[in-house]
Amino acid sequence: MSFGKSPDVAAVRKFSTGIRPYTSLNESSFKRGVAVSVGKKKWNADAFYSNRKLDANLNSILDSTLEQQDIFTSFIESGYHRTTSELENKNTIREKLYGINAGYNVRNFSAGITALHVDYDRPLQRSFQLYNRFDFSGKQFTKVGIDYSWLYRNINFFGEFSRSDNGAIAFVNGAIISLGTTVSISVVNRNYPRDFNFLYASGFGESSTTRNEKGTYAGIVIRPNRYWGFNGYLDRFTFPWLRFGADAPSKGYEYLWQVSWNPSRQFEIYFRNRRTQKEENSSAAAIADYLVFKRQDNYRFNLTYRISKAVAIRNRIEWVRINYEEKPDEKGFMIYQDILFKPLSSPISGSVRYGLFDTDSYDSRIYAFENDILYSYSIPSFYNRGFRYYVTLRYKVTKGVDLWFRFAQTVYTNQKTFGSGLDEINNNKRSEIKLQVRYQF
Repeated sequence: MSFGKSPDVAAVRKFSTGIRPYTSLNESSFKRGVAVSVGKKKWNADAFYSNRKLDANLNSILDSTLEQQDIFTSFIESGYHRTTSELENKNTIREKLYGINAGYNVRNFSAGITALHVDYDRPLQRSFQLYNRFDFSGKQFTKVGIDYSWLYRNINFFGEFSRSDNGAIAFVNGAIISLGTTVSISVVNRNYPRDFNFLYASGFGESSTTRNEKGTYAGIVIRPNRYWGFNGYLDRFTFPWLRFGADAPSKGYEYLWQVSWNPSRQFEIYFRNRRTQKEENSSAAAIADYLVFKRQDNYRFNLTYRISKAVAIRNRIEWVRINYEEKPDEKGFMIYQDILFKPLSSPISGSVRYGLFDTDSYDSRIYAFENDILYSYSIPSFYNRGFRYYVTLRYKVTKGVDLWFRFAQTVYTNQKTFGSGLDEINNNKRSEIKLQVRYQF
């Protein structure tokens, strides 16, 4: 997992974290096997092997000899095994994965090479759509890549080139430039071909698939003094091939600017505006799809104030507006209040939130990060009209033992049911309870 564009220009460069135990909540992203790290002076290397079963959607087709062949059409990453169909898709394919990453470091320069090979016991064959015509299919694939980083005076050059076994070569190159103590600039250029194998890839860009994208990003941070700061970036991108929701090659841009004021360590205010414009299919097309522009503006006002060493408050107001070429505009609004507490002399700490939201539809939804229990995270989307509240508590029972509890509830004021299908709730409320015990030894 990795994050994309942000107001921090240094975040455009991704760092290797090496071999670590898996501690996140996604039940499909971990590996099961063995890994070894070795190093001596300027050299280091990580080798790994994993062999495990995955959930997937199975199907059967007739091959060239008119015999039945089992295939899978997609991966399932929910981790749920509640219904008959979900149980039938549990552990249906086996994945063998192995590879190596080796690096060389000397003074202000480092370089590395990564090789990865994956085998599945059944072939992957996605349901055919024009936009996924060049997606990976088959039982195995191999990728090899090289990366570099060079610090020359006040400029950090970095980049990576990767080749999948079908011959497609993807690359990303960038530079972070420090112009004294007040100004920093970053520039990143990427080119991900439409037929690049995006499985186990997470390159910097507009989309999360690391394929079918070209773009150039430029960001800047200005801090004229200890109180004021300005962050901004502009990213222009194109999609040379079709993508989901756009039945033709398309393009777009995104910019963000943010002004922050920190008069003291206890007080911070920032205002942010982000605009994204992309081409997508027209909703009015009757015979043949054609592209139209969709523009989205997000505005955010955030205030954080530390009342004391034990208590802090956080307020946020967020507003979104979406402009369409061929249908009415949409808008959305959200406001919430946080209270975070961590008394030094008490075994109890936690956070509380109460928020209101009102949007025209799912398209004008607003995302908001929430405090959660240890090793978990929550970034839900809010749409329609209602309110949400949650409380997260940690109780330190004794040395090495702590207890986490979280209760969250969303209440919709303009609808009587929530969800669809087997997940439908015949009520306007959705509640969530989490309980966790950790024992350290």
